[in-house]
Amino acid sequence: GLPLRFFSNKKKGDLIANLSDDQLEEDIKVSKIKLDSAKATYDILMEKAPNSDETAFAKIDYDIAQTEYDALVAQREWLTIYAPFDGVITYVGNYWWGADVRQNSTVCTIVDSSRPRLTVVDQQNQLKNISFGTAVKVKQGAIASTTGKVVDVRTQEVRNRFTDESYSVNSYIIQVDDPEVKFEDFGEIQVIFTTLRRDDAIIVPTNAVYETDDGHYVNVLMN
Repeated sequence: GLPLRFFSNKKKGDLIANLSDDQLEEDIKVSKIKLDSAKATYDILMEKAPNSDETAFAKIDYDIAQTEYDALVAQREWLTIYAPFDGVITYVGNYWWGADVRQNSTVCTIVDSSRPRLTVVDQQNQLKNISFGTAVKVKQGAIASTTGKVVDVRTQEVRNRFTDESYSVNSYIIQVDDPEVKFEDFGEIQVIFTTLRRDDAIIVPTNAVYETDDGHYVNVLMN
């Protein structure tokens, strides 16, 4: 089930989604049969020859079967998704009751409501070289000014209802550095992304750079 709505508030521990995996349940059944068989063999050998090598190997097989079974059962925990913190849902996947959900798909995006965050939607895909950790400057006139970074990049396939063509729309979730900054609901918010920046780069004069057929180089004086 997906009890999700755009911009709805969620408390830490609230249910986000219930998922079911028929293949996982089948694997658990098969693993349980193997586990029961390994345990029965081990119990029989323990009664007949507890100190034999055969019993020791049976114990190893039993331990392996138990580990495999426990690992599969533990995967069930991933099928129930809870809110990791108090937050606001800013994106909900296009899912419904009984819909298939692929591995690593985004069910929803929930942002921490204790810190200001912004969502920049690039409808025309004009922004390039932006990824997790990209630095930004955010300003809303004389109201607020701060810095921040990209903490989530989401790509959504959108279909044009007139041409029936699909295209990708990228959204960038930005967490600001100043937790006290407050933006107003009116007025334009300017976001400047800092790309192609290297803080660990060495700056040299242009006339110190030589160009050859193999590329560019500089002379380095050692010691």
